[in-house]
Amino acid sequence: MPVALNETQNTVCKLISAAMFRRIESFSDTTDWEAVYNEMRAQTSQGLVLDILPELSISDDLKKVWRSDCYQTIKTGIKLRYEQGELLSLFEKAGIPYVILKGTAAAMYYPNPMLRGMGDIDVYIPLPYHEEVRELLNSNGYALKEEKNQYRKKYIRHITYYKDGIEFEIHRAFAMINSAKERLFVDSLLEQCCRDDSKTIRNSQGDSSFLAPQTNVNGIVLLEHIGQHMLDGLGLRQITDWMMFVNASLHDTEWISFRKLAQEAGLEKLAKTVTKMCVRYFGLQGSYDWCMDADDKNVEKILTYLFESGNFGTKFGEASQVVAVTTHFKRSTNYFSTLQATGEYNWELYKKHHWLKPFAWLYQIFRYTGQALMSPNFMKKFIKGSSAVRRRFELMKSLGIYKKV
Repeated sequence: MPVALNETQNTVCKLISAAMFRRIESFSDTTDWEAVYNEMRAQTSQGLVLDILPELSISDDLKKVWRSDCYQTIKTGIKLRYEQGELLSLFEKAGIPYVILKGTAAAMYYPNPMLRGMGDIDVYIPLPYHEEVRELLNSNGYALKEEKNQYRKKYIRHITYYKDGIEFEIHRAFAMINSAKERLFVDSLLEQCCRDDSKTIRNSQGDSSFLAPQTNVNGIVLLEHIGQHMLDGLGLRQITDWMMFVNASLHDTEWISFRKLAQEAGLEKLAKTVTKMCVRYFGLQGSYDWCMDADDKNVEKILTYLFESGNFGTKFGEASQVVAVTTHFKRSTNYFSTLQATGEYNWELYKKHHWLKPFAWLYQIFRYTGQALMSPNFMKKFIKGSSAVRRRFELMKSLGIYKKV
């Protein structure tokens, strides 16, 4: 049985269907459009409706605010695409191989790519080129962002630069869910794309011409991204990215070759479950018999979590910090190392006096204790946050992801 959505959630699903596939949808006269707008904002998907906004029976005042938000999405997207083009021009002139992850590489499947919201720029570059990249970016005005792993004198997955208010994540690895073997498989696919131009897709948006991974690999990246957001807050944008990819590239005959990659990445069950959800709730139509054996309970749980969370868990509200900390420790295999690394990152005195390093873990314990004592209704938030994390990890186990947890 389909999950029982409230009127606001049901309207959001219909809006996505209408905006992404230009389908005629009927909306209730009792719809609270202010609540719908706020839900879409929490999902960072409010910009998607610009092309159908004139057709909606909402007040002129709300329509004006919503339209302004859509234009801001476009304005931000134009700036990011320009900065992405500048960055990639440096790489291409220097002969540095790369592929774009998510962002514009996801937006290219949308009917209007400029309406897909963007927050930063993710680029995958093979490890042997990272020292050259560091020198190139440093000499061209890109500043290194202070991050937790810098205090370990290494970084594992990516390092972040910023310039003109834009963040650039330079990845040496992308995959972060499932077993080490499965993560290595996903990253090896990206490595192959970087080393073989025939395994990339050249696309242009605004001021940016870029290389995206070949179709099936790009789909694995978008699916992996959904899995990653199962930890810190799943949003509608990750779902629409996958849905529009499936709509363009993954009907029944195309699933056969994609399935082999999804199985090796440990993502087949997630692929089927999310696609079935898109068919059932978000207007995806076509030949998708391959996903219809997905567990209905998991479909419902992902949809529930989607609306409960919002992008990066924005809707957890006061419980969001408890959710973040509990998730962090539940993922960790070494609590002491987690406390130590977090303490080194948060303790300003340690950054000035490194002899204090042995006490960073203790500082972090006191920091957490102080935050708890100073927080009103801490136990209520703790129970709510812990319950959300427990349900999420049960769902991930059922989907076959984060097997190491």
